[in-house]
Amino acid sequence: MTTMSPTVFDGRFGWLHPAPGACGVVICNPFGHEAMWLHRSLRQLAQRLAEQGMPTLRFDYAGCGDSAPGEADAISGGTADIAAAAQHLRELAGVTRVVLLGVRMGATLAALAAVQVGADALVMLEPVVSGKTYWREQTVLRRTAAAPTASPSDAASVAEGQCQVLGYDVDAATIEKLRLLDLRAATPHPAPKVLILATTGNAAVDVLAQSYRACGASVETHGFAEFHAMLQPAWLSRAPREAFETVLCWLGSQPPHVILPSLSPDAGAHSAPVIELDGARERPVMFDTRGLFGMLCEPDADPARGLAILLPNTGCTPHPGESRFAVRFARRMASVGVATLRIDVSGLGESQAAGRWDEAPLPLAGACADTARAAAWLAARGYRRVLVLGVCTGAYLALRAAAGEPAIAGVILVNLPRFAFAADCTIQDVGLARQGSTRRHLKSMLELRKWREVVRGQASLAPVIATMLRYAARRCASLLGAPLLVRRQGGAAGLLRDLDARGVHTRLLYSPDDVGLDDFRLNFGAGGRRLKRFAHARARVVDELDHELANRASQAIVTEYCEGLLREFFDVGEARMADETTQPTPPQRAGTLLAGAECGSARYG
Repeated sequence: MTTMSPTVFDGRFGWLHPAPGACGVVICNPFGHEAMWLHRSLRQLAQRLAEQGMPTLRFDYAGCGDSAPGEADAISGGTADIAAAAQHLRELAGVTRVVLLGVRMGATLAALAAVQVGADALVMLEPVVSGKTYWREQTVLRRTAAAPTASPSDAASVAEGQCQVLGYDVDAATIEKLRLLDLRAATPHPAPKVLILATTGNAAVDVLAQSYRACGASVETHGFAEFHAMLQPAWLSRAPREAFETVLCWLGSQPPHVILPSLSPDAGAHSAPVIELDGARERPVMFDTRGLFGMLCEPDADPARGLAILLPNTGCTPHPGESRFAVRFARRMASVGVATLRIDVSGLGESQAAGRWDEAPLPLAGACADTARAAAWLAARGYRRVLVLGVCTGAYLALRAAAGEPAIAGVILVNLPRFAFAADCTIQDVGLARQGSTRRHLKSMLELRKWREVVRGQASLAPVIATMLRYAARRCASLLGAPLLVRRQGGAAGLLRDLDARGVHTRLLYSPDDVGLDDFRLNFGAGGRRLKRFAHARARVVDELDHELANRASQAIVTEYCEGLLREFFDVGEARMADETTQPTPPQRAGTLLAGAECGSARYG
């Protein structure tokens, strides 16, 4: 497996997969959530391309992933980013020929940039031919996903001409350009040679191929049966091996096959891997013998002494986080003087093991140990107090890491799914275990629409019955004295008791119908009454939270909550926080930002 290296050009962050060939490949990401979902597949493809002798550059568009903010709309900005990436690859690897390879909107942008780049070939995987059709699909997705968690702040952004799709911003200029975009009307052809892979029955792609041929391009088309298995949330997504083999074979057949001489040591000196931000710097770091990866964000001046916040992965999502929350949070914390480290545990994101060409499940215990190693690394760097913020699976990683790493002084656990999993559990298993909470199922049973779906055979009662039986069984075990057994075996109560004895601040935040609430109530009783015995533990149900912080209102709530904890217990100055501009803040109800039910021995927030 070749060794990749981080690179930064004009604020854009990327990875070079080096190889000795004269033909290089620039991989162009799809937009928004699709880039996170397909990250592992595209990294594996880059690895395979490099192994076949083609230097390959992956990168984040401006304002996406780890890159610095951008000013242009996503269409104009993305096209310019691809052109800059191609030039950077030429300078960095010395290639004489460039291939642009894109997926979905990445393929569309690659086609738009190809003439400017002078691309020798273009590879398009399930390209978006009509921007109008694409935006119609995204609008349906946005409305469907946002319905349960819509908030006035989200509505305000729409009223101003902006939208969010699964937490990713789409500005008015981008929407307008999407509505006017149609590759079938573009002339001349984008590159002399074009490879298109698309799902069967995609008539728009057939017309596109014909239009390119009419303009003089050599166009080859293939099916893409694996596309829908690939375009899934990160923990479900599967790399399309047959499609990638088609791409590798096609690129391997393109002459000439030239091997370049080794570059001089200073050939890439201009690409120092530091992202310069307003008041902060970010640098990629590799640590531990397992090849763990992190993005360290440190303020330029007046840092909070000895304090850093660690952000582990949410499920299988790479380190930028769901809806880029980890990036936004890290840069907000830097503005108030607090360093952060967002990490990829082994097998995820940019960690060394994630480049392997396999689909092996990722052990949950190993991810917990990796999170503890990251905290220890921060402590060795001088950050003696580490606060860990985790969401869903990341909350479990934070909790278990705190149990074994003395540098961890606090944890904020957002929608912790359970306090304990089996020793052989995997990260993928946690995703599969999210069947829904008893409260959600009970509410659904009161809806006439749900019963109509059951009668028509469109829905099943099996998941509801299974969830209720599981809850009843565990509830009976709890009432019959299982809490004593749990404490003895180091379960929820015993774990919090140990953390409390060390003075570790433990904060649990839940959305109203989250499945993790069942486990919380089983361990600590209705209203969390058994949590009162712990001086440093608090829990809260927050009406506007969604499960994975996929909307800005949820992200703002958690950010504000964390800032409150920093002010109260970690000596981070209140005046500095007040001076900074925060993310969009959700409306305050009942005189407090975090309205909702709270459990614990004292009110917080």
